[in-house]
Amino acid sequence: MPPDVEKGFAEVLDRDPRKTHPYRAGLLARQAMRFSASELRRCEEEIQEANEKLVSSGVSSRAILELMLIRMLRRGEGGRRTVREV
Repeated sequence: MPPDVEKGFAEVLDRDPRKTHPYRAGLLARQAMRFSASELRRCEEEIQEANEKLVSSGVSSRAILELMLIRMLRRGEGGRRTVREV
């Protein structure tokens, strides 16, 4: 990954979640309510698969991340979105 992206991830992931401002935590909780538990698990699997490809593949990181997003936002059975629309 580009150094600036790596630095951004490091800053976000190194924070202690207990130090998150309560207003921000509330916003994140409301956003999370848009997804079912199975949808979140499926997205987590997509993220793990993309991470494996990022570290072990010669494919560009941009292509891997774009494909991950497409898969995460794909429609489920019956033409319904797998991510609830607002």
